[in-house]
Amino acid sequence: METSNPLENNETEFSSTFESHARLFTAKQNPPWHSLGMIFIACLLVFGFMLSQGSSALVSLIIPLGVAVIGVPIALADSVKAKRLAKQGILVNAILVQANDSLYHPSNSGGGAPALVVFSFEDIPYKNLGALVERAHMYRQSGGTTAAEKKLGAILRDERYIQYRRVTVPQELTEGAVVYMADLWINRKALPQGYLQTNQLTCIATPGARGWLLLIPPISG
Repeated sequence: METSNPLENNETEFSSTFESHARLFTAKQNPPWHSLGMIFIACLLVFGFMLSQGSSALVSLIIPLGVAVIGVPIALADSVKAKRLAKQGILVNAILVQANDSLYHPSNSGGGAPALVVFSFEDIPYKNLGALVERAHMYRQSGGTTAAEKKLGAILRDERYIQYRRVTVPQELTEGAVVYMADLWINRKALPQGYLQTNQLTCIATPGARGWLLLIPPISG
């Protein structure tokens, strides 16, 4: 089934809102790199402050230069990713397969945690995806009997979070449709109450067997 970019078929206001969501949450898609960047900046600030006590005004430039050298590329990278998502992204319905337990409870710490979802670029009802999830959990426990069932169960047993990863579900289990099991980083800010209360999620995904998958908050209006 041919897919289309909903941003090309809706009002400009929706496109603008959509891009703002993408821009807001892109940074959380790769938390390890951003954490390292922030740690490096903090160390640079401390180092610059210590040296600046030695009197040289030039030394104090280490602080703003450090922030510029590290922070600006990060900000620009996020902006590019957000624009790419807003331009190429396709709205998809996703069903939660499993998630880090912390996401099911309120938290004041913010941040997010990994999850696994099932989605398709084809028009597949939530109930069909939900039925596939139920079977996947059954095969995870039993191991399955056919090669397709064993593969589906193995996907759930691999609980690592790998950015961009999508695994194609064997098509004999999807009536020929192309369906993916994919890793998703869930930012609490994208959840209405800050924690999971439903297994039905709306995401934006870049096309292909590998790519960005981003949870977006409900778009009002």
